[in-house]
Amino acid sequence: MYVISALIIGLMILPLLASLAFMPYFTRETLSFGITVSEETFHSEPLRKLRRQYAGINSLVSILLIVCCLLVVSLWPEEVSKEIAFTFTILGIVLFSLMMNVIFHLKMKRIKSNLPTSHDKRQTLSIDTRFRQQKLVFSNIWFILHGIIAAISATWTLSYYDRIPGQLPMKFDFEGHVTRFADKSVLTVLFPNIMQVVMIVIFAFVNWSILNSKQQIGPGDPAESAARNAIFRRRWSFFNMTASFIIILLFSFIQFNMILSFNTDMLILVSMLTPVLIIIGVLVLTLTTGQGGSRIGPKRAPSSAQPYDDDAYWKLGGIYFNPHDPAIFVEKRFGVGWTINYANKKAWAVMIGLISLILAASLLSA
Repeated sequence: MYVISALIIGLMILPLLASLAFMPYFTRETLSFGITVSEETFHSEPLRKLRRQYAGINSLVSILLIVCCLLVVSLWPEEVSKEIAFTFTILGIVLFSLMMNVIFHLKMKRIKSNLPTSHDKRQTLSIDTRFRQQKLVFSNIWFILHGIIAAISATWTLSYYDRIPGQLPMKFDFEGHVTRFADKSVLTVLFPNIMQVVMIVIFAFVNWSILNSKQQIGPGDPAESAARNAIFRRRWSFFNMTASFIIILLFSFIQFNMILSFNTDMLILVSMLTPVLIIIGVLVLTLTTGQGGSRIGPKRAPSSAQPYDDDAYWKLGGIYFNPHDPAIFVEKRFGVGWTINYANKKAWAVMIGLISLILAASLLSA
């Protein structure tokens, strides 16, 4: 089981490593390490070299961290917790990537200050007044199907409550051994359903935020940019719903295992393969879509049009703080996806609400 678990962990880490190391290639072509530039400047040789440096350093350090982790768990298998070792490896990869983001953002800031076009050319802000009339996301009505599955799972489990053993395994180690049991109760038996409801609420909210996020259109070809952005939102909306469906099915599988007594190895295998499948899906979608739809469709000649420069509102290139902007959700400048406007009180209310929901669910499992 250890070899299989290690392979699955590897399948989780490698897509994460790739998405972090090559992140500058997935962003919009009007952004370089969180700094606004024209498409023409983005494709210039100095910035190409900067992206290669970032990807090379990030990849090298991440691979070294993984190798060190494997050596530690191989040389001291009894003394070192494999879960802790792999957790710290992933944490190290993410933290190093964040540090690199800041370093290269500051470097890009210095480069931009020496660009003659950054101040002399007129900036362009493109807006499509018909953008919201398009089908940007799939309807949240589809989450009713997820709720029906959760309800069937809960009903079926309660109907076989007497067949469930008095002690339920709640946590497993890296090698498949049970490390924590819980006494059978209605709460412990229905906990997977509670998590299903929490996941449905979170994923439905994410879908709503994709729909209501701020419009961002490139100045080079506004019509094409708007069309790509609409596809970008629909693809992530579909993936969001698919990921939610897979997780709902996982919790039902865990619940049925209480009654049908599936093989423990099978339970662990399915539980670990589920996040692997989702992570690989994220990487594939990122590669084929890019931020804002930047990787959709054929490439055209880079535009020299200077996009609207709001760098002053992006702290360290990744934290959006604009008290003059009523938008709650905006596209990330690092990576693919969305972030919040930290100057908007509604955004803080949303974030605190989601964190409270997750903490409440975690406390129920303790």
